[in-house]
Amino acid sequence: MAETALAAPNGAAMSSFPVLLGAAWDLMRTAEVAALLGVSRQRGLQLLNEQDDFPQPVALLRMGKVWHGPEMRAWADRPSTARP
Repeated sequence: MAETALAAPNGAAMSSFPVLLGAAWDLMRTAEVAALLGVSRQRGLQLLNEQDDFPQPVALLRMGKVWHGPEMRAWADRPSTARP
């Protein structure tokens, strides 16, 4: 991931955020990840802690963690006996 700095209209740096080059900003919150997996939000959080190969979130916001949608869908499509 590349880092890109945001600038305010006056040119002052505001913050930086990761840019997923070559991919759209298709993000999923915990509730959306849980819905994708067909489990409750609480079970989704358990899977996050139990599964070693669970994708890492791309950001931690005030509202919680967010994941890159295509990466989550690819992970969910993989066969596994430990889920859900």
